[in-house]
Amino acid sequence: MPDLRKIFKYKKTQSQLNKEVEQITALKEEGNVSVVVRGDKRIVSIIVDGVENKRLRDLINDTMKILDKKIEKQLRGRSEELMDMFK
Repeated sequence: MPDLRKIFKYKKTQSQLNKEVEQITALKEEGNVSVVVRGDKRIVSIIVDGVENKRLRDLINDTMKILDKKIEKQLRGRSEELMDMFK
């Protein structure tokens, strides 16, 4: 039976790491376009000609969420296969 304390500690540590990653940002500017992205790959802002394009930012972020869910679903099945190998 799994040690629930270890699982709780793992999840707590994972949550803390995720929060730290979200605080990291990168800015890329090229010509009249700038983009700011967080460490968790979420777009903070897209600015073209000095005007923020929130609609494009939201569209990309929503698409990335859909992709994340698809990847998670596929990897969940694979991780179950791996766990079965250790039984």
